[in-house]
Amino acid sequence: MKKILLSMLILIMTSLSLNAAVQYRLEDFLDDEGGAGVGFLSIDNRPFVKTSLSPNFKFNSFILGLDFNLYIPTDGNDSIPDGLDWVVFRKVGYDHKSKYGFEWGRLTNMRFGYGMVMDDYDTGAGGTSEFDQNKTGLYTYATFQNVKIKALISYLNTQAVRVEAPFENIKMFGAPLTLGATYVTDTDGVSDSVTGATRSAETVYGADVGLPISEQFTPYAEAANIENRGSGFSAGFLGAVGDLDYKAEYRYLEAGFVPGYFSPTYEATSFNFDTDSLQEDVSGILVSAKTTQLNGNVLAGAQYELYDEVNRLTAAVGWKNVSPLTGVINYAKEFSAGDDTLGTAIMDFYYVTGKWYDLVGQYKWVFLPNGETDESYSVGIRVVPEELFPDFL
Repeated sequence: MKKILLSMLILIMTSLSLNAAVQYRLEDFLDDEGGAGVGFLSIDNRPFVKTSLSPNFKFNSFILGLDFNLYIPTDGNDSIPDGLDWVVFRKVGYDHKSKYGFEWGRLTNMRFGYGMVMDDYDTGAGGTSEFDQNKTGLYTYATFQNVKIKALISYLNTQAVRVEAPFENIKMFGAPLTLGATYVTDTDGVSDSVTGATRSAETVYGADVGLPISEQFTPYAEAANIENRGSGFSAGFLGAVGDLDYKAEYRYLEAGFVPGYFSPTYEATSFNFDTDSLQEDVSGILVSAKTTQLNGNVLAGAQYELYDEVNRLTAAVGWKNVSPLTGVINYAKEFSAGDDTLGTAIMDFYYVTGKWYDLVGQYKWVFLPNGETDESYSVGIRVVPEELFPDFL
């Protein structure tokens, strides 16, 4: 079965989230130098032409990213829907020697602790592909002597704080014991009018202990609780050996507990604790590995979870600067998929043509148990101003 959808896309295509523990985004592999674009889009079932200019400015430790947008209706109605911003502060940030700073904009890969509470949370996963204030958040961090404090607040009212500190007077194998505490709450849950996603307001907190013996080996343990739902516990070790990052842990999960509840797709997917959470206590293992090759131009990773007879596999690969094609492929076999699918793979790609436009698109495969594959794809363009107006840029 094949479905074809052709569309004119602006700048870059937003990757379809897989709710995966190992997941790459196409935009993370594209040069963040700003750019310009023109294309067609539909807003409130009305057609528009959109032109964009997205410069980035860097001043020492300060960074500012702006979007200048022009929306032109093509249906004869000159009115512009509410909520479309002509000038958008896409990102603002400051860092002082990694000791303190802040970042405002769409926040991705936000992990507080070892993954039982907040695991690669993304403030902008929900809504449309258009960037707006709903996708933003503020992340701040500071170090006072040896105490590290991190805080996050999203426009959609997800709030998080983490404190961690090493205890120099408690050492094992020459390394200080490091204690951490994390608190995350969403005061009003999720109610996304675009994706239809809904979640109840929840509060999650956790505590962890780690022993950073070396970059190659750090044992740790973490306990977490979703208020009035359930608790979970993990113990394991992680590290990096050469180009390989690894993690292995044992998990015990009570009924009602969801590990890494604040996940990459938290804002974009529905979750009902009555029907979607664990209905009984389980225990199991998690193992993952990631590698970086060719000076950071190729990334690959996989993670496997096994809880009693339930399993979950996620894997991803991404590449850039090795051919005209930049791309990411994400694969996931989820708990909820049951026996109806053997997993889903999604490739997002960006192809440099060398002309005034580049190609950007997505290809999706759903692998069915009968051996068939359900496929769909979309293809669009990104305007390259330097090639379109070579005498002016």
